[in-house]
Amino acid sequence: MGNSQPILITQPGKPKRKAKPGPTVGRLALVAGIFIIIVGWVDILVGWFPLGFGSPEWEFGTVSATVDGLPLSTLGVVLTLLGASASASRWGLWTASVWAAWVLVVLMVAAVLYALTVPVALGQLGPEGLQGPLGRAVIKTSTLLAVYLCFYGWMEFQAIRGLRGI
Repeated sequence: MGNSQPILITQPGKPKRKAKPGPTVGRLALVAGIFIIIVGWVDILVGWFPLGFGSPEWEFGTVSATVDGLPLSTLGVVLTLLGASASASRWGLWTASVWAAWVLVVLMVAAVLYALTVPVALGQLGPEGLQGPLGRAVIKTSTLLAVYLCFYGWMEFQAIRGLRGI
């Protein structure tokens, strides 16, 4: 026990090689992000057809389903933004910026549509009030819409800031 040698992870005298994100990792994140955006939005858009504007039930359900499907496409936008930043890709940052702006506009329209259908939904509440499933859906979707609007606005700001830096 007294003669134990320390375990060396690297050989003495050799410089440690640090892994850092480079263009390859950046491109991988960029391409993966774009792929995930497409998959996420195909899933969301399928829920919008057939169109049923004017039907409060359809509008309420579709906006709720859209908000529930946003995590995947949001992850794609974040990966695209990170990949574009890591690889210093101007078109990647532009893609992330345009996509974040488009989602921001879609979410604003969805929030207005949802705000118009919430009074109808609240009129359908039973004796359980906001404690029931319908009330929880209203609280969840309203909260997530506000969070996503702030987050996509922040991502848009970051993408524009990144474009100015390249």
